[in-house]
Amino acid sequence: MFRLFRLVPLLLLPLLAHAKSDTEAAATLFQHDQTLGQQNLSPEAAMDALLADAVMVPLRRAGSFAKSKSEAMQALMAGPLAEGRSIRWQPVRVGVSADGKRGFTAGYQTITKSDGTDARGKYLAYWQRQKDGWAAFAYRMIPAPADAPLLQRLPDFSAPAVALDGASASLRLASLRAAEQAFSDRAQVVGLGPAFTEFGRDDALNLGGPANVEIVVGAKAIGTLVGGGEPATGSSVYWAADAAVDVADSGDLGVTFGFIRIHPGAEGDVSKIPPPIPFFTVWARTDAAQGWRYIAE
Repeated sequence: MFRLFRLVPLLLLPLLAHAKSDTEAAATLFQHDQTLGQQNLSPEAAMDALLADAVMVPLRRAGSFAKSKSEAMQALMAGPLAEGRSIRWQPVRVGVSADGKRGFTAGYQTITKSDGTDARGKYLAYWQRQKDGWAAFAYRMIPAPADAPLLQRLPDFSAPAVALDGASASLRLASLRAAEQAFSDRAQVVGLGPAFTEFGRDDALNLGGPANVEIVVGAKAIGTLVGGGEPATGSSVYWAADAAVDVADSGDLGVTFGFIRIHPGAEGDVSKIPPPIPFFTVWARTDAAQGWRYIAE
């Protein structure tokens, strides 16, 4: 028995080492994003420093994705950053996968225009750690009201202590793609709001719309937000991860890219259906049995 007690600390060492490395990785990513945001760079210089070469940015008006840094910068500079002289931001949430190679941040932006006035915004970034450091592999920004947000730090995502399974990369990708499909399928049955409540984590975040000053936190609050104006059952939209999927090797954090499509009206005239809406969603799981739940979108 004495020998067993002596072995316990040794058995815990890998878990403690992971907890330390996971915490350090999250702190490093948060600091990286925060440091970039505090430099008050020109929008072009900021995006060049922030985005990965293969970044994907949803372009709602075009109904597509920018799929490279050059495409993304061109779209952003012609869109939300067109009148910007400088941009600064502050992250309020960070999460990093157990292997320390994937992560996400979300926060608030201030864009100073050429006339000296400020415009506020919110952003979500999904990161990959590359040889030369972190780079945003997915990025989304939306406008926000002029009111100043609270900038309250939200709890970090805590990755599981060990890799969830030994599945191959293809199986990990398939599991997340299936989770997104199940999410959409469920909305067709119970309604959009209830599905968002069911498939989200208690600490999930949603950037909200242009009328929301603060980032919306919690699956229940998000369900209420997106369910407004929706039918009691069924959904006005359906979607799938039909553009791309990425999952950390540790199997606990990933992102889906796809398109939201609107169901035809009662008359079934497909010519009146708006173009699909591109989206990306960050997913997490801390228990393989529980499955994937969205954590940021």
